[in-house]
Amino acid sequence: MAGCALTAGISLPCKDYVGGVRKVYLGHLSDFDSGVTVASNVVTVLPTATIYEFEVKPQTASWIEAPTGDSAAHTVSFVQTLEFQVPALAKTLGVATELIAMEAIVRGRWVAFVEDSNGNRLMMGRLDGAEANAGEWTTGVAKIDFNGYKLTLTADERFPAEHVAADTATPFDNVGGTITIPPNP
Repeated sequence: MAGCALTAGISLPCKDYVGGVRKVYLGHLSDFDSGVTVASNVVTVLPTATIYEFEVKPQTASWIEAPTGDSAAHTVSFVQTLEFQVPALAKTLGVATELIAMEAIVRGRWVAFVEDSNGNRLMMGRLDGAEANAGEWTTGVAKIDFNGYKLTLTADERFPAEHVAADTATPFDNVGGTITIPPNP
């Protein structure tokens, strides 16, 4: 059975990794319907597309992938969940623009690129897309509470999330195509 052969164990590595998510990039799923090349679980080519960068503060975002199987059906899928916070941007963008952007995320189907705190980047929702299935806009209670959006994107994929080839100098510069990342306000 292809993909089921276990050929080696895993040694306990050095303690040189940290948890957390540093950045989230979102692109329209339709832009990634074709033109993606994966070799040995690494994305080596992406199509020409525009993606949007969301910087996240430390300890405010997480990414989890959970294999979910059914023994009777002899199937498995990989549920990928991304939770992140976007601070209120009304003073920068204007209230109407901010609400339009957040509504677009909630209504859209996305490919998400999740960059962890170790510099690894994963492609989430490559085949079937990621969708917002939970979220809230909160003002907080106390003056020091978080004010903004909390979003949860979920993808249910046939394969685990693929790693994206490491950058040379700028984000996504080693994956063919032309990835455009508009500047943030």
